[in-house]
Amino acid sequence: MMATEKENMAMTAETREQKPSMATCKEALADYRRIYLPVPAIEDRKPVFLSKETRDRLDRIVRLFGERKMSVSGLTENIVRRHLEIYEKEIDEWRKL
Repeated sequence: MMATEKENMAMTAETREQKPSMATCKEALADYRRIYLPVPAIEDRKPVFLSKETRDRLDRIVRLFGERKMSVSGLTENIVRRHLEIYEKEIDEWRKL
């Protein structure tokens, strides 16, 4: 996992409020789509419960930026896969505590 990605995830609200350039925004959107919006292959599906507010927010993201066959379940799968990838080493270490 790259340290910069963890640092980006921990940005303060003040840093996020700075107005990025249009090129930076387009690049960030391209990265977001590449990481979180490809349609994943999900086998042996299991239900996961989300609050209505969270579900509605994810649905909006999928409708705005996702491709035709993308779903909230697919976005959720991608988010969780990425989280597990990012924190894999830490989770392994924490398990040993």
